[in-house]
Amino acid sequence: MDEEELETNIDIAQLRLQFVSFKDLKHHIEQNDIIDVVGLLGDIDNLSLLKKPGGGGIMKRDMILTNTEYDTVVITLWSDLAKNEGNVLSEVAYDKPIVILSKAKVTRYGGIISLYTLSITTLHINPALPEVEALKACHNANHESATPLRGLKLQNAERVNIQELIERPQKNYCSFKGTIASIDNMEKP
Repeated sequence: MDEEELETNIDIAQLRLQFVSFKDLKHHIEQNDIIDVVGLLGDIDNLSLLKKPGGGGIMKRDMILTNTEYDTVVITLWSDLAKNEGNVLSEVAYDKPIVILSKAKVTRYGGIISLYTLSITTLHINPALPEVEALKACHNANHESATPLRGLKLQNAERVNIQELIERPQKNYCSFKGTIASIDNMEKP
């Protein structure tokens, strides 16, 4: 059976998106919510194939979005979104497009809050919305001052020692110097 791509024209202004801030994502994990987010594309990985035990596999691609507060979130694109929209995003990544994900799922993996796409998730690149224009303006202002979005928050990070980081894990951004003393698992470090 051949797969045929269906092209549709969706008026994004009519979707009634309710954007969740990156800081509020943690409140949506327990409720099993499906949410909408908007962010500037910070980075996008190459397409990979996760093999299933019985054979076959599923396509996957991670990307990082940044918001106007310089917070970031990792989003995992699955299946056709990873392949099709992911390829488009890879081609325009240098231009730092604004991405909207509608109907994405919040999860916590390895203690880190992230998002992943569902079969009902839609992805929009640079749509004509006020939130998109605000993010573009923020990025352009920082780009002109030669301060990348991610770097601004790290520049202002409080320097801490490892013990402080362990005792006060609520810190969002901090920096420290360290030396790797040993690696527990040399096969998969």
